[in-house]
Amino acid sequence: MWYEKLWGWARETVTITVPGVVGVFALTYVLVLAIQAGEAGAAWVQAVGSVVAIAVAIQVARTSQQHARGLWATEAAERDYAHAVRLFTVMWEAKMAVEQLRVQASENINRPEEVEATWGEVRGRPRKQSVLLASHISFFQRIMDRAMHNLDDDLCPVRHQIAGTFRFNLSVLINFFESRVGSIPSTELLGQLQTVEKSFKAGIDKLKEHDSRLAEIAL
Repeated sequence: MWYEKLWGWARETVTITVPGVVGVFALTYVLVLAIQAGEAGAAWVQAVGSVVAIAVAIQVARTSQQHARGLWATEAAERDYAHAVRLFTVMWEAKMAVEQLRVQASENINRPEEVEATWGEVRGRPRKQSVLLASHISFFQRIMDRAMHNLDDDLCPVRHQIAGTFRFNLSVLINFFESRVGSIPSTELLGQLQTVEKSFKAGIDKLKEHDSRLAEIAL
């Protein structure tokens, strides 16, 4: 029947609440009284209509404010995540570069000296190569520039602390590199690389702990 279809549509599309039902019955009762009371009833209808209009305006304003607050919260969460990803990416690049240098330094340190024959004379000649070049220092300096200038607009105190520790450790590493560029790898260099790599990893882990969404990034 038609009323069954109407009732099904109402259940799916209309939110029925107790105050709403009471309001509908009250409004219907006022309209019936107005019809029976003639001109006096018309005045009552006008008064009730004004009150209803004010109530509707208040509800619309409240709904608009709630919607605006929801949008603001969503945008704020997106900005916060963007800041976290930016710091995470910088730290991850620095850690991977240090890890690569550490592996190269370890291979060069453990590489035995090779014997080379020259003009019939056998003499020992170290074939170990330097892993610290000016290009490496330039790379880490560019990372430092990004860490110094691209993270200042982040207002999160936790990330500020992580970024500050990262910049300090990175500056120590760059100064260490600058004093040993072109030198043969040593246990001192290897130890410095291992220490810095651990500090970068600890910072990344702390950043992930603060924002679990970073664990979803595939790098």
